Amino acid sequence: MFKKLLSIGPLFIVIAAVMWSLDGLLRGNLVEVYKLPPIIIVFWEHCIGLLLILPWLWGRKSELKNLSPKEWIAIILVALFSSTLGNLFYTQSLSKVFGPPFVPFSVVVLLQQTQPIWGIIAAALLLKEKITWKFSGLAILAILGAYLISFKDLSAVTFSLDNAYFITGGLALLAAISWGAGTAFSKCVLNKVSFMVAVGLRFSLAIIFSVIIAGFLGQWSQFALTSFGQFQNLIYITLLTGVTAMMLYYYGLKQTPSRVSSIAELAWPASALIIDILTGKQFSSTQILGIAILLLSTLIIAYTQKDKKFEIPVLES
Repeated sequence: MFKKLLSIGPLFIVIAAVMWSLDGLLRGNLVEVYKLPPIIIVFWEHCIGLLLILPWLWGRKSELKNLSPKEWIAIILVALFSSTLGNLFYTQSLSKVFGPPFVPFSVVVLLQQTQPIWGIIAAALLLKEKITWKFSGLAILAILGAYLISFKDLSAVTFSLDNAYFITGGLALLAAISWGAGTAFSKCVLNKVSFMVAVGLRFSLAIIFSVIIAGFLGQWSQFALTSFGQFQNLIYITLLTGVTAMMLYYYGLKQTPSRVSSIAELAWPASALIIDILTGKQFSSTQILGIAILLLSTLIIAYTQKDKKFEIPVLES
């Protein structure tokens, strides 16, 4: 029975996706309840993560000699966009979910489904990959869906800092763009070093970037954790929804056809929607339409793109 469960790849992808929803809840709790600035959360989660993987990194330090100057630039950009800015924008967007005016959690998660679009666009710009007319049309549809989701009532759309939906949606999209762009940069590094070394470099550089951004924001004094609850939530984020969820996801991905994995990954926005429904959040008719358009268009993009054979490009030295 246990061996049969281990062979069900999509099950592990779904579990990882649900755990990512829990990540959002924990982050929002740190921002709203424990009043930790988002950049401080980003700093500590990378510090804890780096400490956990240090034993595996030490024996692989010789791999660093395989990186050329251009590949070092690529890993620096991955750390800046994916590890630092992506997490910063995502965490900041959650502040409107768990505090007044309580924007639905699923708005933030749903907008993350646009990541493949930004990743493909970044790859086209950086790696000269071809963008098809079919993708362009689907991307426009997905962005339209994201627009409809970001505003509860189109008659009340205002692009101002006083509009909670505009701010939350904007920050969530910036997170998606950062993570998507980081994916394109990472393809230039993983052909030279192991996944673990790439993660270690990302975490190390993200700590440095977090310190710099915290200084720019005048938040250095808040690096010290003042309660057990703060540290406990950070441990949960790193262990439960960070390292563990990613391991489950990749384990499931190895045993799952790409077409099936695209569908299984929808468990993340689905679980976020369920959380909102259970907590009494309501959606307008335009938002429901936007959800349908966004999920359908991004699913088609993932469904068609993932089945294409893709070789990790090598940057010229």
